[in-house]
Amino acid sequence: MKKAERIFDRVVDAIELALNLIIMGVIGAQIITRTFFNAPLKFPEEVAVFAMIAMIFGGICMVEKDDSYLRIEVFQQMMPRPLRRLFGYLGKVTILVLVYGIIQGEISLYPRIAKLTTHAAGIPYKWLHTWIIVFTLVWGFWALVDIWRLFKRRGDKEY
Repeated sequence: MKKAERIFDRVVDAIELALNLIIMGVIGAQIITRTFFNAPLKFPEEVAVFAMIAMIFGGICMVEKDDSYLRIEVFQQMMPRPLRRLFGYLGKVTILVLVYGIIQGEISLYPRIAKLTTHAAGIPYKWLHTWIIVFTLVWGFWALVDIWRLFKRRGDKEY
């Protein structure tokens, strides 16, 4: 499993880097063409927004896999250990409910946007929504893996 996780990390890191470079490239091109040539481009905003949404859904999978959410540790340390553990489990269940809601929304939305494209760049909306579905499922997978690990260790993990 560790080897698969390392491969997953590398693939997602490469995708995130590529998306970040795309955002910087199109916004940089927009600045250059608007400033020096007085000819703004029409597509950079659409490309940047789509890439940013893709980065968010790719990144949330990494956060879930590494369980690296931001926490307010001052309040957590004041709680007794069983209560911290309970909130940890409730957090994972909440994530699974959120994943389920996103998937349900995307499934109902998908047929309506399947043939739509953005106005300026012509990017198919299907691309972004497929990305959202895939990475939301991966997010849910890592949440289930974490719940399984918590039960396997009988809650030894600190929150």
